[in-house]
Amino acid sequence: MHAKRLLNAASGHLAPLIKFAVDTGGRLSELLHLDWCHVEMNQMRICFIDTKNGEDRTIKLCDTAIATLNALGPKEKGRVFTYNGKPIGSVKTAFNTARNNAGLNDVRFHDLRHTFASRLVQAGIPLYDVMHLTGHKSLEMVQRYSHLAPDYADRAIQALNAIGHNLGTVERQDAA
Repeated sequence: MHAKRLLNAASGHLAPLIKFAVDTGGRLSELLHLDWCHVEMNQMRICFIDTKNGEDRTIKLCDTAIATLNALGPKEKGRVFTYNGKPIGSVKTAFNTARNNAGLNDVRFHDLRHTFASRLVQAGIPLYDVMHLTGHKSLEMVQRYSHLAPDYADRAIQALNAIGHNLGTVERQDAA
């Protein structure tokens, strides 16, 4: 996906939401309902409350996600993403306009979540960790990203080689 093109075409209230989606992997509903009382700037983390899978999910934030929050002007409480001081209820019109202006007619907001997961896998983050960061209940849901890390076996062998121990020849022990 061409996140930069989409971001450049986004309106002022939509751009921070797009950035934050790519940096957190949050679902649209999680992002739109994120309240400042669930943002811990000092700890660099947020908590998505009552997510799709029915559980709260706390995630650490990267530097660019923190910068996005700082630019929004942290508050004690209230929705994080607003338009003219009111919580954003829908991004359908603004998102459709941005994607059309960017020439990305087939992109959906949910693709920002896929971008987050794909980037993690491409950076060598294990699927198990990606599963927890995205809030999926099973590895089956994140298996779709496994093809993005074809060198996982090479990294595993490099790790074994780095250990460098020599156990000698292992001989079979017959049962006494």
